[in-house]
Amino acid sequence: MAEQGFQLSAGQVSAGLQRNRLWRLSSGTARLRVTTDGGRIVECRIPTSGWFVVPDSPAFRMQLVAETDVVFRPRLELTYVSRLGDLGRQQLIEPIQALLAALAVDDTQVVWSTQLAQPQFGAWFGRALTDAIDTGEALSSQMRSPLEAGTASATARLSDRLASSPALTWVPGVVLAVVTLISLLLALRLWSTAAFELTPDAPWIVAILGGLSVLGCVVLSRQSVMRPREARLSLAVLLVLSIGWVGWSFPILGLLMVILTAAVGVAYLVLVRRLLVDLPEIHQPIRWLSGRLAREGIPSLRGRLLAAWSQMADWVVARIELTAEFSRLSRALLAGSLIVPAYAAATVPSSQVDVVVLALVGVVALERLRSLLPVDPKGVETARGDALQTSLSLRGECQWDRIVYRRHAGEAPLFHELSFQCPAGSLVRITAPEGAGLTTLRELLIRRVAPERGVVRIDGIDVARLPNRDLARLVIGLDHPDDGDAVSVADWFYVDPTVTPQALDLHLRQLEILTSIDQLSRGVESPIGELIARVGPLGMTRLKLARALSRTGSIVWLDHWLVGLAPSHRAHVVHSLVTRTGTRFVVDRNAFLTPFADLTWDLGHAGH
Repeated sequence: MAEQGFQLSAGQVSAGLQRNRLWRLSSGTARLRVTTDGGRIVECRIPTSGWFVVPDSPAFRMQLVAETDVVFRPRLELTYVSRLGDLGRQQLIEPIQALLAALAVDDTQVVWSTQLAQPQFGAWFGRALTDAIDTGEALSSQMRSPLEAGTASATARLSDRLASSPALTWVPGVVLAVVTLISLLLALRLWSTAAFELTPDAPWIVAILGGLSVLGCVVLSRQSVMRPREARLSLAVLLVLSIGWVGWSFPILGLLMVILTAAVGVAYLVLVRRLLVDLPEIHQPIRWLSGRLAREGIPSLRGRLLAAWSQMADWVVARIELTAEFSRLSRALLAGSLIVPAYAAATVPSSQVDVVVLALVGVVALERLRSLLPVDPKGVETARGDALQTSLSLRGECQWDRIVYRRHAGEAPLFHELSFQCPAGSLVRITAPEGAGLTTLRELLIRRVAPERGVVRIDGIDVARLPNRDLARLVIGLDHPDDGDAVSVADWFYVDPTVTPQALDLHLRQLEILTSIDQLSRGVESPIGELIARVGPLGMTRLKLARALSRTGSIVWLDHWLVGLAPSHRAHVVHSLVTRTGTRFVVDRNAFLTPFADLTWDLGHAGH
């Protein structure tokens, strides 16, 4: 499938083009518009080849002005221009020189065929062009400031990616485990042969191989302190190889070691990964008590406090007992596994002493692996939450089941026995007067607040069992839980990884808010505060709508979405909601969605 490009109709102007990129005009004719920091605007033609370059320079902003209907797309980072070959690089000289001529920058000192072949072309071009515009001098072929902040930040980002990448961190430990076992096996085999006493070289070889295996064991032991995850994998490889060698020589002994290893694993999965995780957190009774007091005041405080304290004590004891039970059971199994090397020593011929030693190595590896298994409930819950975040896929079936909720202690319930259910993929039109609790319904769905009684479910799962932060991301609204972390406009737009430039550009154009971004001092790299100050509250509503409609997800909840929308904008939002998949909850007091809604949820009298 061909790559989707950006489209402009005749006479339209694009947003600021992404810097440090090689672009291609696939169809139509257009001009490049360059706006410098000083406010000067120049334009230049795009060559017939369609290629043009947007350097990484803060000195100006580039836009595309469509003369006819055009399609264009980013093709390559300038870092990779040197790999295009002579013919490919030759096509770039004309558009670069046309751009420099429009900016009145002298490039006579640059030999472009040579400069384009340099690996650092992208970094050089951006810095050299910025210097030439700032100083009014000719474009220099030399890098004047190799430690510029832009390059330093790019290097830092690359280093962060390399440091955070988990790929290949397990390879050294696994290789070391294999080398350790092979060295030990060769040393034992050579020691048990007749050649050991017939030649003076054999003892030296045995000593070297034995020393290598001992050194490997020491390093593996130190690795368990420095990198527990990699150490567990290395010990697992050592255990599997030991069991494999023993089983190949004596299948019954190998089978017995497999059974003992599986018994330890089952004990860990049942006692630690299942039962221990299912226990509530030890501070949950205090949270429960605080919530009850907030809703109902403080009657019978002493009784509730004693009940919460007793429940918390029971849970603490249960956690301790489960951990101790796993420790007792696994140690008993490991003590029983010592029968394997003992039986091997009694039955295996002296010429196969390696079987006995490797059986003992397998038992020791199993013991070390058992001691490194995480039994910290917090670590297990975190890992479980991470796995849920990556694997959770919601269809969008939602249910509020007999919900009782009050805003303040002592007040009448806002919702009393409220029930509603909708199948996945529904378009739900919600009608209710102001103050009926629409925002509270969404906060119940994402578990920002908890009901006094009743259950909220998604796909039949109680939302109390789903992570709060993941729910806030999965249920699409005008706001996003990570909005507070956004520094630039780009950070705010792409705070969700599912947002694509093509979808965002489409909705920004249809909601007629794109020109406000073009007017920012640095485009999408401008601070988010500058955008908020420029567009105001009504413009922010349209921006939030464009971002929400660009996100993919199974559940959408839109409240106060009509603020500041013209009829054409409203029609676009309604069309987008009707045609998208997933479950959509839309507050619609003006009956705009009546012809399209699958269900209508009237809160005027329900639940009160």
